[in-house]
Amino acid sequence: MQRSTALAQAAGVTPSDLPVRALGLVSGMFYTNRLDQIGLFLPRYLYGRHYKKSAFAPYVSPEHPDIVTSLPPSLLITSDNDNLHIIEIVKIAKKTAKIQKKAAGRRNKDHD
Repeated sequence: MQRSTALAQAAGVTPSDLPVRALGLVSGMFYTNRLDQIGLFLPRYLYGRHYKKSAFAPYVSPEHPDIVTSLPPSLLITSDNDNLHIIEIVKIAKKTAKIQKKAAGRRNKDHD
């Protein structure tokens, strides 16, 4: 939200003046708009009961262009199973040249 005025306005917040130079996310829950256990259960608790009618509704997807293009340089860490779909976010974010994937340890050629 630091770099996206539209996103900050939709969330009803004022971005802080603290500069975010990098971001590290480990096993985060990024997708809340899918028809799975997370998407069916958590959205109304995270965003409120009528969030689909709010200005923030388009931003519940981490794939929204205002989110992906406003990320600082980022490190996203996932597991071998990637059940939180982090690799999908990396593929989308790579298109904006904001995220570079560097892996250490065990590699899976399907995840490059």
